[in-house]
Amino acid sequence: MTCVIYLVVMSFADAAPQRPEQTYGRLLVARTPRMIDRLRVWIQAPHLDAQLAEGTSPESSSALAVRARRLLARQHRDSLARSYRRIVRDALEPRAGSLRRIAPHRRRVRAAITELVRLADTLAQPGPVSVRGVAQAQLLLADGAGPLYAAGADSDLCAQASRAADELRRRV
Repeated sequence: MTCVIYLVVMSFADAAPQRPEQTYGRLLVARTPRMIDRLRVWIQAPHLDAQLAEGTSPESSSALAVRARRLLARQHRDSLARSYRRIVRDALEPRAGSLRRIAPHRRRVRAAITELVRLADTLAQPGPVSVRGVAQAQLLLADGAGPLYAAGADSDLCAQASRAADELRRRV
């Protein structure tokens, strides 16, 4: 499934929406995000990511549209891919732990190396990807109590990484 996000900026005085967002039929019309809008999206990022990962349409609100645009940005996808590759490298080559970040669970990472490398490779590929898959990859990486970091996490790291990689490849 292809997801194309259109941000329409109305410049005509008589057509400009009075609220930050209005829906005309199935088209979301929004103004260019202001700094305060971007700050709100940054603060709500985990919540917005969870909504996008569950399949909520980015067009359903301006906050989701702004967050989806950020997640789909080439720079963000490359950053996620580098993070996953670093996690795999660190699991294979033990080093002194860093006090600046939570260390991933090495045994779980080693068991899921194939899926994590596939996820990193898919994130780094050029071309369109599903925002749902990027959101799933973001949540997996950011959840300190999730299967990537916590030994007692209920969910399976292999399954989550594989699901995110598969979702990325879905027709956008």
